[in-house]
Amino acid sequence: MMSFKHNNMKDLATKLEKVCATYTDPDVVVAVEGMQGTFVDLPAIAKLKERYGFTLFVDKAHSMFALGPRGRGVADHFGIDLSVIDVHIATLGKTLAAVGGFVAASKSVLDRVSSKSLYFAFRRPRVPHHPRRPRLVYPAPRRTPHPSP
Repeated sequence: MMSFKHNNMKDLATKLEKVCATYTDPDVVVAVEGMQGTFVDLPAIAKLKERYGFTLFVDKAHSMFALGPRGRGVADHFGIDLSVIDVHIATLGKTLAAVGGFVAASKSVLDRVSSKSLYFAFRRPRVPHHPRRPRLVYPAPRRTPHPSP
């Protein structure tokens, strides 16, 4: 895993060039999230995506429903077609004060997310509960009489 300097497209381009020169057909994912209080230079990242062909993953938790003329987030703000972004994710708690979130992507990505996510892991049946099991692991403390003054 490699990271690039915050909003530094020259650093990102340098690292992409290095990876592409080192590996044949590398799997490169550029993930964008916005907790720094600045806008990502999404137009520049879109140009780099055209050149290097990486997968673009954008976390819209802070921009969804808040940025752009239609409220579609940072891509809408810059007038970039949403199809440029391969994976859109967001939690609904940041901009809507709601519970939940979403992942919008191709069917193959969604199939992988649904089979590997923690939600899927916790949907499986659990070991049946036995009321005596906690007593065996954590015995109740014994009461000791307090000394009289």
